[in-house]
Order: sequence, then structure tokens, then C-alpha cells
Amino acid sequence: MCLAIALLSAPLFANVSFAPTVPEISVSPETTVSASGQSFTIQIYLKDAVEVSAWEFKITWDLDLTEFPPTSAEGTFFSPYATYFVASPSILYKNVLVGCFMTVPGNKSGNGVLASMTFKIRDDNSGSSVLNIYDTKLWGPDGNLITHTAKDGDFYTTNPKVVFSWTPAHPLPGEVVTFDGSASYDPDGGDITYYVWDFGDGSDPEEGPVATHTFANYQFEAYHVTLTVVDDEEEIWYLTQDLRIWRDVQLVSIWPSMDWQDNTHYDVFHGQLNPYDAYPDYDILVTVVNLGTIRETYDVVLYADLDTSVIGDEISFADQGYTHALNPDTGSGFALYYLWDIRYESQFPTSQTWGLGDALINPGLYTLTAVLTCPGDQDLTNNILQQEVYIHARAEAQAVTVGARNLKLKHSTSVTFSGKVQNKELIDANIDGVWARLAFDIINPMGEVTTLRTAAVYLLNGESSDKMYATLEGLTLADIGTWEVVAYSEFGWNGVNYPFMGLEPKTISFDILP
Repeated sequence: MCLAIALLSAPLFANVSFAPTVPEISVSPETTVSASGQSFTIQIYLKDAVEVSAWEFKITWDLDLTEFPPTSAEGTFFSPYATYFVASPSILYKNVLVGCFMTVPGNKSGNGVLASMTFKIRDDNSGSSVLNIYDTKLWGPDGNLITHTAKDGDFYTTNPKVVFSWTPAHPLPGEVVTFDGSASYDPDGGDITYYVWDFGDGSDPEEGPVATHTFANYQFEAYHVTLTVVDDEEEIWYLTQDLRIWRDVQLVSIWPSMDWQDNTHYDVFHGQLNPYDAYPDYDILVTVVNLGTIRETYDVVLYADLDTSVIGDEISFADQGYTHALNPDTGSGFALYYLWDIRYESQFPTSQTWGLGDALINPGLYTLTAVLTCPGDQDLTNNILQQEVYIHARAEAQAVTVGARNLKLKHSTSVTFSGKVQNKELIDANIDGVWARLAFDIINPMGEVTTLRTAAVYLLNGESSDKMYATLEGLTLADIGTWEVVAYSEFGWNGVNYPFMGLEPKTISFDILP
């Protein structure tokens, strides 16, 4: 009977096959215990490998707990084959890429250590972390990937981990602040048995996982708040965090920004934004930064004065009537935009309509003064900022041809035009620092334009230029007819070539007779 059963069952067992074991990459030991300031070493272990000729893995952990990078060394798995080993740390991606391949034909099977890595726990930190192994790869000699599994490890310190926070996040003097350290823990599985708080303001320490405290004064330097804990094995650890209680909004810069390339010049000319614009604009950015710890509202007024004995009695800019709020983070800021239409003596914010007067402002050296007000500001020394900017007078061409206005010429090989540059609207205004030249657009009877430019002259002491000449040559009998001449001026300053056509170009004409 037994023999019959054995004979019947034999074919069944003969057809049973067992699946091959899947290789595994793992951290060894799986759990590591160390103390703050101490080092520990792990091994990356490969088990049940079949014909492996290259491998790779990435490892990441809580980088705040250890010094970076750890030291890495190749293990003995590929021994005695010649290999190339690399360990590439990346603080950006918070990991280390480790890899190795054989430099000669071959492969290896079985078990062994791929790499060893030594970590040092920071002297000033404690806690626990997973040692996460990921993006693991095994390659065979044919270059194909080998299916496998991966297993993480972890480590923790014997020192307790201190964690605390407070509310409100940005308190003011006299406000009750609640400190909570109940998230602190003992990484080795024990209990926290003692908590003591030092608030950094000279007050008596307080005990317990939760404490309340009131800070009496503003202080630019942070209060250093320290929580010290003790676990059930009398291991002691502490954490210090900075709590600032300060209010200060500061004016940082007054930045003239006069053209669409965003180049900054402190010498401003009418028409600089657009050389053909009858309404030249001057943009001003005033930048404000919050150096305090709470969200603030503030107001800024900008003035322009030729005579600084009294600030703000000449030109005052509105700030569009907004109440500005800053984020609580230190260093966060906001730029205010002002439009100065230097055609008008009256100034207005960009949100208002045009048409307030039509008189050009006086040229000269203006002092821009920004004045900031902010409730509760603890430092008023940085609430006023000044910047000088020179507004030049507008110069225009005053061009006259040689001879009568309507010149009639017999056939000639050339004709000469002359003129000079002066300040048309403010004759006595200072236009120092400006070079100028005349341009003559010569328009023939066919409507074709030839532009002639004189040499540049430098204008001194607000005086107009001497006579400047341009000659049109090569005229023939074929040029019979009436020619039109439009004369205008071009200017530059500080090495900058920037044209400006006068608002009223001078038009003359001449006839070439048969």
C-alpha cells in the first residue's frame, strides 16, 4: 500500500520546481546606536547575487544629524577582480551616489560587502534617522539589469532629542509666549524625565515640558532660549533657538531709473526716456526693507528740492495713497514707484490724470528726500534717505542757413548750412556737461533725405555753441528744384550718445535754378 502511494506520487514531485532566490541589497547592521560626537560604520551588503559585473546605489538620511559627507570605501564583493569605484556626495540632493564596475571581463555571484560608509554624528545634535537605500542597480555581464530588492537601515543616538516651538511666532514685549517642548523624545526608547527652560533675558529658569513667559523689552539681538532635557538613563541634551523681538523698517535706496534698458543715470535730460517725447518722464524707485520680526505697515513721502534749507517746500510726490504691508521675515522688502514728469512743476501720482500745468521745472541739482513713517519703529535713524540728481535744461537747435531764408541758387557744386545750439526756453540755465551737434535733414524734390551732421561741441557755462557748419556737395544740373532743410540738435553726456530732436525743428528751403 505504501509502495503504491509512493509510486503514484513520484511523478507529481518530479514536476515541482523552486523559484530562484532574488538578490538583496541591504544596510548592515540594520540598526546602529551611537552617541553625539561619535562615529559609526555601516556596510552595504549584497546577498544571493548571480553573475553581477557592476552595481550602484544612492543613500540618504537626515543630514542635519551628521557631518557631510561620510567616508566611503569599496567592499570585497568583486575581489580579486580589478574594479573602478566611485562615491559622489551631493549636498544639493542630500545623498551620496556609490557605484562600482569591473574593468576586466567577468562577473561575481554569491554574498559580500559592496561598500562600507563611516558617519560622524554632529557634536551639537541628537536624534534618529532612516538610512534610505534607493535607486539600486545590479548589472550582468551582458549589460542587462538584474532584478533584486533593497532594504533600509536606521541609526539613533543615546542622547535625547530636544524639540520645541513657541506661539505666537512673532511676539511683542508684554505678550504672553507659550513654549512647548513636549515633542522632545529619547531615541533609544526611554523617557524624558526632566525639562528646564532658560529664556535668555536674565529671568529665573522654569521647569516642565510646557512653559509660558513674557519678554519685557524690544531687543535687536535675539533672546537665546534654551531647553535642557534629561532622560531616564540620565543622558542630558539641550537645544538653543533665537527669538528676536524687534521692529524696524528701513529706507534702503532711492534709485533713478530713466530708460527702458534700466540703466541708471543721475544726470537727467528732458526727453531722455524718449528723445521724441514732448512729455519726458523720470521714474524713481524707493526701496524699503523690514529688519524687524512682525508684519508692518508704513508710509513713504518723496520730495525734490533745489534749496535744501527746507525739505519738501518745492516738489512733493504722493505715494499713490496705499498702505504698504511687509512680510515678517527679516530682509523682506518692497519698492515704491514714483513718476516725475519733468515737464510740469506740479507733481502727481501715476494713478491721477495728466494736465497739471505746462511749465518746465527749473533745471539744477535736486536733492531727492524720502521720509518713512512706521508705527512702533524702534530705530528712526534709517527713516530718511537722500539722493542727488541733476536736471539739465533743455537745449534746442537754432539753425539758420547762409544767406536769405529762401535761398535761390544758380547751379552750384555745393551749398553750406550753419547754425548753433542754445537753450531755447531757459536761455540762462546751466547746460554744462553736454556736448551737442547739429543735424540737417536735406530733402530733395523727390522726397529723398540726406542727413548731414556737424562736429560735436562741448557747451560750457550755459553758453550757446559757436557756429557749426555742414556742406552738401556734388550738386548738378539734375538737382534743379526746391529743397527742404530740417535742422535739429543732438546731444550726449558722460560718454553717452543720446539724440534729442527739438520740439520745434527749424525748417528752411532753397531753390536750385536752371
